[in-house]
Amino acid sequence: MERIGPIASLKRSAELTGGSRWLLFALALLVLLASVGAALLSLQIFVLSRGSIVGLFCGLLIQGAFTGYLYCLSAAVYQELKNVKEGSVSPAALVVFD
Repeated sequence: MERIGPIASLKRSAELTGGSRWLLFALALLVLLASVGAALLSLQIFVLSRGSIVGLFCGLLIQGAFTGYLYCLSAAVYQELKNVKEGSVSPAALVVFD
């Protein structure tokens, strides 16, 4: 979002996540569990539909919705970390939600 190089972005990430790493780790574990759950649900729908195209489509819808949620979550976490550390909302972050 900030359009800085790879090394500078890693330094910036370390700066923003300082003091919140365990909380972010717990959030990542929850997201991992939810991702596995969504994958299992998609697989179960596909199996119950006996491999039909409708079952495949339903599974893809679930995975697509979950992926969209993850992208929004990552943008929201970034914005919240930035607000906590700097106390401001950047115009570049607001463009994500337009």
